[in-house]
Amino acid sequence: MTRNRIVAGIDGTGAGEQVLRWAVGEARRRGATLVVATAWAGHSDRTGPASPTRTAALAELLSSQRSQIEAACAGLPVAARPVICQEVEPGDPVTVLTRLARDADLVVVGTDRDGGLGVASVAGRLAGRLRHPGALGSRCVLVAVPVTPAAVPAAPPVPPRIAAA
Repeated sequence: MTRNRIVAGIDGTGAGEQVLRWAVGEARRRGATLVVATAWAGHSDRTGPASPTRTAALAELLSSQRSQIEAACAGLPVAARPVICQEVEPGDPVTVLTRLARDADLVVVGTDRDGGLGVASVAGRLAGRLRHPGALGSRCVLVAVPVTPAAVPAAPPVPPRIAAA
C-alpha cells in the first residue's frame, strides 16, 4: 500500500542535514510528503505538565528542525519544495521512528560514524525492529544515508544503503 509519505529522522547534527538533503530530494522525486522527526529523549510521554522549561526546550527543537529544513531546501524555489511536516516526539529515537514508520513508505536515517549499521546505532536498531513483520503491520523501506564526518571536506555523495524491512 503506497502512502506517499517519507519519514526522516534527524538529531540536530550535521548528519541530520545530510539525511534531510537526501530525503528532500527523494520526496520531490516521488511527490511525497516529508515528515521530519526528532525524538525528544528527555521526555518519555506527552502527558507531563507544560512547564516553561519544557515549552522552551520544545520550541528550541522545532527551531533547530526549521533551520535544518531550510538548509536542505536552500536553492529550491518554494514551489519545488515537497510538503514538509515537523514532528518532535517524546521518547527513544528507535521507538519514535518505528511508530512513525507505520504510516510511511520510507524511513530515512543516517549511519553511525563509521558509515555502518552497527547494532548500537539508531539505524542498526531500527533495521532490526522494522525487519519483524508484526512490528508495523506492513513493510517499510529503511534508507541509511552514509554520514560524512564534518572534518572531512565535502566528498561526492555515496549512494545510500537500502534495506527492505
